[in-house]
Amino acid sequence: MTQQTMIFRASIISPITWSLLIPTLGSGVAALVCLPALFIWNDDVFFSLILLVVCLWFVLMWIYFLTLRVTLEEGRLIKSSWLRTTTVVLDDKTLIRHRADNIVLEGMDLSTMLAGMLSQESTTHMQITIRHGAQQVKVGSALKGISKLREALIAFESETLVPATLKRLQSGENVLLPPFEFQKSSVTCKGRQAEIPLAMAPELKAGELHFDLNGKRVRIALKKIWNPLTCLRILSQGTV
Repeated sequence: MTQQTMIFRASIISPITWSLLIPTLGSGVAALVCLPALFIWNDDVFFSLILLVVCLWFVLMWIYFLTLRVTLEEGRLIKSSWLRTTTVVLDDKTLIRHRADNIVLEGMDLSTMLAGMLSQESTTHMQITIRHGAQQVKVGSALKGISKLREALIAFESETLVPATLKRLQSGENVLLPPFEFQKSSVTCKGRQAEIPLAMAPELKAGELHFDLNGKRVRIALKKIWNPLTCLRILSQGTV
């Protein structure tokens, strides 16, 4: 996939929300952090330390959100701020996971339908996890324009990950896409194995994948499935 560079920044709503939460939640956390000081110094010093920790937390939070950048470019995704930078490679072994709680689908070609439904999911509680090897990036609704990032990642999976995974399976390689392990003609999940494509088409209801595995009905939350478009394609149509 030829990827045009896309840059995303944090929504101003996120630091404002945290600014309202820190004075209430932060003081309790700060008190626990500073608790050992209570046995060394008096109460005035203890409360001064709590105030210092809360203020430091407040400043670091604003620095993080104001400098946060998520860059999607050819072959990699970069999440950076003044505090930390993480890069994840985008290739045929990248893993992607979506949180989507309100999807209800039925039919054979679920992967195509899921791509459309994910694009329409509300951004309120959206979260996407991208992993490659030891590197992992999580992005959520705090990111302005996250729906466009999701669309780009869906396109990447459809155009790159699905055909690459099919090619690996057709060559006889086993492919692990938790919670599934795929072989050329079968799938293993939760200790049970079945031939693919499955005899009965999988269904997506309220963010869960429902399917039969050797006579047992299995339900797995979509947010726990890595590369869901790829998994649905293989479960529904096999490796042909």
